[in-house]
Amino acid sequence: MRSAESWRERLVCRLALDRNPLRRVSDRVEAWFVLMLVTAFVPLAVLATVSTADWVYASGAREVKAGSSLRQVTAVLTEAAPASAAPVPGSALIWTPARWKSDGMTRIGAVPAAPGSIAKSSVSIWVDAGGQAEPPPLTAGQLSARVTLAAMMAPFVVGLGLLLLWSGLRCLLDRRRLAAWSRAWSLVGPRWTR
Repeated sequence: MRSAESWRERLVCRLALDRNPLRRVSDRVEAWFVLMLVTAFVPLAVLATVSTADWVYASGAREVKAGSSLRQVTAVLTEAAPASAAPVPGSALIWTPARWKSDGMTRIGAVPAAPGSIAKSSVSIWVDAGGQAEPPPLTAGQLSARVTLAAMMAPFVVGLGLLLLWSGLRCLLDRRRLAAWSRAWSLVGPRWTR
């Protein structure tokens, strides 16, 4: 029973409802603003998660649909692919000069190949309707991973935004508190420093 009473007392104190004569209006405003932000976090996080996941899924679905028009052909590398890491972080392929046939025409250009591939080796590439080399199409698993990552990040972004709002309000209130303290001290200070 005592823990329930102490819990209630702490909550009343945190919400600035304890009739403390030393509590300023700015303290009450801040306490209620924090309560409002905490209450708003859950619905905003859910809304952000759902809308972000829908947006990422829609853009990924367009990418998957565009990838369905690609077709696979075999290209022959004209140069060896560098053995070093890929230039784009997270990519396992390096664009390397090659030649391939598409629609009966021989094409020359850069194609994605594994690092360390030797010259004159064959690689499977994806080409568009014009026969130009394209990155591999987005798979359903990659799309699912993108949607999951976006849905997981949305609540953190909402929380960061609310934290920035609270920090901004606190900075504004602290300026007002310091100004009020300075005014009060200018009245009392001369009497203390005689």
